[in-house]
Amino acid sequence: MTTPVTPTPWEEEPAPPSITPATSGQGLSSAVTPTPAPPPPGLVYSLEGRLWQVGDDWQPVQLAAEPGDVLSTDGQRALRIVDGDIWLITLPTGQRFNLTGNSGRVHCCPQFWPGRPDTILAGSWPSVDDVGPSTGHLTSATFDLSEYRVLDEEHLSNANSAPGPDGRTIAYDRGGTAWLYDWQDGPRPLAPADYGLDNISRIAGPSWSPDGRQLAWTVAVTDPDWRIAVSVFDLDAGTASLYHPYLTAGRGGW
Repeated sequence: MTTPVTPTPWEEEPAPPSITPATSGQGLSSAVTPTPAPPPPGLVYSLEGRLWQVGDDWQPVQLAAEPGDVLSTDGQRALRIVDGDIWLITLPTGQRFNLTGNSGRVHCCPQFWPGRPDTILAGSWPSVDDVGPSTGHLTSATFDLSEYRVLDEEHLSNANSAPGPDGRTIAYDRGGTAWLYDWQDGPRPLAPADYGLDNISRIAGPSWSPDGRQLAWTVAVTDPDWRIAVSVFDLDAGTASLYHPYLTAGRGGW
């Protein structure tokens, strides 16, 4: 036999206080932030086939760029792949320049290089028939069309490269092994074992710290199963740290 339960009368809670966006020099009030929170100024997103950015007044502004374009850090330029070529688009005027039209190659994954403002990086293949499951050969081009370079014609990369903040060094992978490309001296290997990691099966997807003294990679470790982790290399100290190895359900990408 169960004991009957007397229901407790419902008491409505007061509505949470509203907040207003903080302005320069001001902080948010101590009120609880509602969910969903308003998007931060500068956020870029796509919606219904168009590209938008949240303005300083927290209102959406449609950009002249398109979804899939790569924006410069100042938001004034964009890189776009059209029929295998990389186009530079000046925003918001819409002026376009083909940066790779005379190369005879197919391209993907363009990115600006803030440390070398006149240069972009990308991946490339000799022809459409060579395009495969990779990001291509490490390649660079200049905005004034004066220089186009295939920096590593021998090896394909599994993921995007990372242009260094020093404007000279590029971190990239050669088929899942770590390398650094010096703008003057060319490629040199970056051996995880030299940093204390001797169980790395594959490495790709580098990312520099803002000061250029540390370098993070996506790595596959064997312990004994094949696991994915993030590793951060301290280039000055010659050490590396491994974060959160986990067993993946699949290996479809990096």
